[in-house]
Amino acid sequence: MKLQARYKINELLTLVEPNSLGREGVIKVNTNTSLEHLETIVRVAYMLKKEGCIFYNEAKFKDNKGRCDLLAFTPDGEGFIIEILKSETEKMFDEKLKKYPIELEIVKINSKTFKKEDLFFI
Repeated sequence: MKLQARYKINELLTLVEPNSLGREGVIKVNTNTSLEHLETIVRVAYMLKKEGCIFYNEAKFKDNKGRCDLLAFTPDGEGFIIEILKSETEKMFDEKLKKYPIELEIVKINSKTFKKEDLFFI
């Protein structure tokens, strides 16, 4: 990864509560999450890793701006919030997305219909 990309990533990571970040590339298993939801997170994370992206799972944003399923960064340092729709209605899902920081683009994935093309940025 180029130094300029790492600077961009570090700048975007200032939006996240440091204690919530966890380790890069590690998926947290939570039994409050459905298995289908978790499986989709793992599939997405695998594709991200394969394409040279880095990611964090369950990153919590500062100022109570939500917690995302995955926070991903391309090798060029572009940042994306990835949210996976499983049990929420579209309306509930859209309300959740409104809280996220505007500095990051949001990628919405439906766990029932997920395909690689949903990850348009890789």
